[in-house]
Amino acid sequence: MLCNKIIKKLFLGLFIIPFLISCAPKSSQLFIFRSFENGQYVYYESDIYNPSKTQKLDTPPCNTNPRYFTPSWSLNGKHYVCSALVDQPLFIKDSNNVITAKLEPGDPNDSILWSFGSWSPNSQYITVNGKHSEDLFIMKYDGANFLQLVRSSNAAVGQSQWSPNGKYIAYQYFPFANDNDYLTTIDTTGRETHRFDLQKLTNGASPYGFNWSPDSKKLTFLGSSYLDDGWYILDIESGRISSVILKGIICGWNLPEWSPNGQQFLIVAHDCKTYTWGDLSADRIYTINSDGSNLKSLTDKSVGNAHWSPDGKFIIFDKYTNQGSEIFIMNADGTNQRNLFGNQSHLSFIQWITP
Repeated sequence: MLCNKIIKKLFLGLFIIPFLISCAPKSSQLFIFRSFENGQYVYYESDIYNPSKTQKLDTPPCNTNPRYFTPSWSLNGKHYVCSALVDQPLFIKDSNNVITAKLEPGDPNDSILWSFGSWSPNSQYITVNGKHSEDLFIMKYDGANFLQLVRSSNAAVGQSQWSPNGKYIAYQYFPFANDNDYLTTIDTTGRETHRFDLQKLTNGASPYGFNWSPDSKKLTFLGSSYLDDGWYILDIESGRISSVILKGIICGWNLPEWSPNGQQFLIVAHDCKTYTWGDLSADRIYTINSDGSNLKSLTDKSVGNAHWSPDGKFIIFDKYTNQGSEIFIMNADGTNQRNLFGNQSHLSFIQWITP
């Protein structure tokens, strides 16, 4: 009897369970990228686990200057928004290119610029700056529930971003009367929940872009300039601030991106010690623990934008070659770097889609 039980367990372990695993649905990580073809940008949707199933999106350019006005898709991929020029509307379209919402520029003499902020995590709303960037609004993808959250006549409202849990919106606030810059959080009704005087917290630094931690409890922002020595981590509830300083080690980075588990940052920067001024191909990819320890260089030079995959297993990035920009992918530890689409050139990663 004992032998029969042992044989059954071995049979399950060696044959049945591996067979069931092999038959299970494969993972999917969808993303949008663009290709420069015949003088214009063309957009595609693909899957890092199955790039052969790439499909072209019927998405026309936002306006006459598509290089600077890239469509921004909702996280579920069902709608996209195009920011406006001064004399053009801001609009949202569905996957069939039917306009679902539009904000007109208003009186030409008033020069109102409607500027897109970010999509809500549930893909239902966007934030919008308007009225000369002094006010902040939210609007549903179909134009409903248009609500003014922030009204100001003596300050500019900068970048706005939804928290990952969808409960709050953070934005930059720049009073005209003084040099102080603020990071402010509000709920979705416009009620202010926190305001942080960054000059006081950082002894003079101004925010240079910011993003939320995955748990919606912290905000990370760069210091006052592109060549600052590090970045700051602000705890929302306590107001405590810490910094990651890498003076003389890596320079010129973009805003660090949190890993999906909140334990690391992803950085695109160059090595301060070997950098030659004007070298546009100097950037490489680094990771570092969220406490500032264990800095690692994962790639050689000539990389562009880099992002964690939503499941945290991979890093996708643009790499510049003699043929132009190509899309590469690698494991989160930097191993198994490979060209995702072979030798196709003039490709750039845009964003993830998580239906």
